[in-house]
Amino acid sequence: MKDLHLIAALKTDKEDALRDIFHLHFNKLHSFATEFIIDREIAREIVHDSILRFWQHRHHLNDETNIRAYLLKIVRNLCLNYLKKVKDDPLVIKTEDEIKRELDLNYEVLSDVNWDSVLVNEFEDVLKQIINSLPEKCRRIFELSRYENLSNLEISQNLNISIKTVEGHITEALKILRHKLSKYLTILLCLLLP
Repeated sequence: MKDLHLIAALKTDKEDALRDIFHLHFNKLHSFATEFIIDREIAREIVHDSILRFWQHRHHLNDETNIRAYLLKIVRNLCLNYLKKVKDDPLVIKTEDEIKRELDLNYEVLSDVNWDSVLVNEFEDVLKQIINSLPEKCRRIFELSRYENLSNLEISQNLNISIKTVEGHITEALKILRHKLSKYLTILLCLLLP
């Protein structure tokens, strides 16, 4: 529902909608890009370019567009372009052999994934199932943190527990998620973490 309103605002050229999208998605997209590019500044440039491309194509969006999935696909493609440049032209980036091998491997991982079949909604369904299986208090704290965007202090005050307890439950939830979602860890963490 939120995406529908943002898309409608984007189509009427409201820059506030672009700012909202930037604030909602930048950190997650940057985390994703950094996982593959390694260099945080280059990853930041890629995400900025991705959001700009999204803005440039705003009039072509349909009302059902999943903004997060659309942006993630743009970031993925720009990461692939960068990694291909590094792979094809060693002068683009001077790196140690170990880092070069890691970047080459990252290119292979990104290019091998069939992104049309791996939809963000599928991840969210699996994620919801795992979150629902968490112990009740752990689940509630995790949802307050990630879905309602409450700070640890706000959660501790609302639930009348210590901040350390809140941190412990969030850590435990993330540990369970990492274990159960290890196949999709990189992508899922980028979608989950603030």
